[in-house]
Order: sequence, then structure tokens, then C-alpha cells
Amino acid sequence: MSRTYNVGGLAAIPRILAYIVIWILTPRGFNHATLTEEDLILMYCITSKIRVNWIQVIRDHLFKVGKKLEYCIPYVTMLSKFIDYFEIDVEERLLRKSRQ
Repeated sequence: MSRTYNVGGLAAIPRILAYIVIWILTPRGFNHATLTEEDLILMYCITSKIRVNWIQVIRDHLFKVGKKLEYCIPYVTMLSKFIDYFEIDVEERLLRKSRQ
């Protein structure tokens, strides 16, 4: 069972960091006033300047999105920029799917 912690007891700077972790990096659709152990580990790594494998964090979050309705996908803008940067033609793929 995962333990949770309340954001209310944090000082201003850690509370802002908690906001960034909960709302932007790994958003979820439930209780934003509560930190999970995963949130705390990310916050510790960020404040201690420990390198984070962001690909793994994003991948794990995307798996949670697929399994649980309360998690959200925050990466739409980032994915759009990757598609533009690498010049991936998504229109052709969308047309093929709509014809099937």
C-alpha cells in the first residue's frame, strides 16, 4: 500500500515544486493536495540535483494513463513539437485510418 502526504505542511518553495510535479510533470485527476511516495522521490531528486531518467518517468506515467482513468496526459504539446521537429507526416496515417 502506498503512503500519501499532505502538501499543506510544506514551506512555500517545496509547495511550488510539489505543484510542478503534481500538475505538470506527472498530472493526475484526483486530490492534488496529496503527494505520493513517487512525487516525493521526484521532488527529492530535483532539489538534490540527482539525475532523473525522465524518459522512464514519462513512460511509467503513460502506462498509468492507460490503466487508470484518474491520470492525465500532459505531453500533447511536447509530442506535437517532436512531430514537427522530426517532420513526421501524421496526415497520411490519419487518412489511412479513416478509410479503413
